[in-house]
Order: sequence, then structure tokens, then C-alpha cells
Amino acid sequence: MFKQTVAVLALFAVAPVYADDIDCTGSIGATTVDGNVIVPSNQSCTLTGTYVKGNVELEDGAKLLARGSTYIEGSVQTDGADRVRIRDSEVNGDVQLTGVDGSISSFVLSSVIGGTVEWEDNSAAFLIRFSDVNGDVKVNQNSAQARVFDNVVDGNLQCQANEPAPVGARNVVGGNKEDQCAGF
Repeated sequence: MFKQTVAVLALFAVAPVYADDIDCTGSIGATTVDGNVIVPSNQSCTLTGTYVKGNVELEDGAKLLARGSTYIEGSVQTDGADRVRIRDSEVNGDVQLTGVDGSISSFVLSSVIGGTVEWEDNSAAFLIRFSDVNGDVKVNQNSAQARVFDNVVDGNLQCQANEPAPVGARNVVGGNKEDQCAGF
């Protein structure tokens, strides 16, 4: 009994270790990042086969390419990035992209998103294709072309107040196809 009690107490005596956020200004390969990945203003970051235990956050003018089976436990978030490209990867949380204004289109391609994809108030073009989204897809108030093709969306597909209107087809949606996305 005494050995079991000591063993249990020893387990609880170990303090948790918290990782610091890391800045990505180049490439991160097939490794584990214990915290968040921050892409600083006007910098580019490529994640290839990377396991991120936190979020990926992009500052103004930042560029992200997540590819090659990258896994992000948290979310991908920006308000003002230049572009965000997620290909052949998985994001366990949400993809929240606002204020993206780059001249090269952003995309979510052949990826799995555990939460919601939000593409809102952007002036850059966007494509979501061949992806599986466990939440909603929201494409709202954008001033560049958005394309939504060949996805499985467990929640709703919502498109409102986009000019030009988004285009899309062949989406399997568990909830509702709404507004500008009604025919997708």
C-alpha cells in the first residue's frame, strides 16, 4: 500500500511544462512544436509534415503554406495576412481567415478541418476543394472570387454579401446550403 501511495504522489508532484510560442520565418519540417506557431508581419512560413500542438497565428502581411501531412491541434487564425495555403493537412480546430489581401489566392485543398472554415471580409481570392470540414463553411463579405468545390461539410455552407458571388458545385453538406451557396 505504501509503494502505491508514493507512486501516485510522485505522479502528481511533477509540474507541467509549458512551451513558448515560436516565430516561423522560413520552414519547419517533420518535427513537433509544443506551443503556437506565430508567423510575424511580412514573413513567410512553410510547414511540411509538422505537428503543431497549439495554434498557427499569422500577423499582417504574413504568408503560410501548410503541406505534406502537417497536423495542427489548434486553429489557424489571421486578421490581415497576405495569403494562407493549407494542402494535404489537418487542422483540428477552426480556420479563421479575415482581412486577407494578397494578390495570390489562398486555399484549403485536400485537407481535413475539425471545426469551421471562415473566409470573411477578404480582398484576396479563395479556393476550398476536396476537403472534409466537420463544422460549417462560411464565406461572407469578400470582394474577390471565392470557389467552393467537391467538399464534404458536416455543418452548413453559408455564403452572404460577396461581390463577386462565389462559385461552386458538388459539395455534400450535412446542414443547409444557404444564400449565395444555395446551388452548390
